[in-house]
Amino acid sequence: MKNRIIIILAIFTMAMSGCKKDKDPELDASPKSLDFAAAGEQKTVNVKSNVSWTISGKPDWLTISELSGKGDKQVTVTAAANTGAARDITLTIAAKGAGPITIKVEQAAAQITIVNHKEIGGVTAPVTGAEPVEAIDETA
Repeated sequence: MKNRIIIILAIFTMAMSGCKKDKDPELDASPKSLDFAAAGEQKTVNVKSNVSWTISGKPDWLTISELSGKGDKQVTVTAAANTGAARDITLTIAAKGAGPITIKVEQAAAQITIVNHKEIGGVTAPVTGAEPVEAIDETA
């Protein structure tokens, strides 16, 4: 009888040691914001996770190297050149069982060059600058 109890306890102990609790889902990313120049550029987001994740909210002007993955990854985000007004969006990284992570993405407005044509002494010349330029005719 004593041997049976010892055998039952031994089996119970082995069975319980074989059961391990799964880790809680973890998800994080850095940086939490990306600022791109108007000319366009490439940046990296480091995703840290122990589960599968997906990225959503990608606009046409961004290219993202991986929209889904599992585990830790370096994700490359590339902004195309901006030819208009400043733009911004929010990317969301989500994983089952872990709260979503948001990344704010902003891109500067395109630089606009103003070209005026002024006539000086009978010659029309292009004048480039951010402000209107006044031509002075010094030949008179």
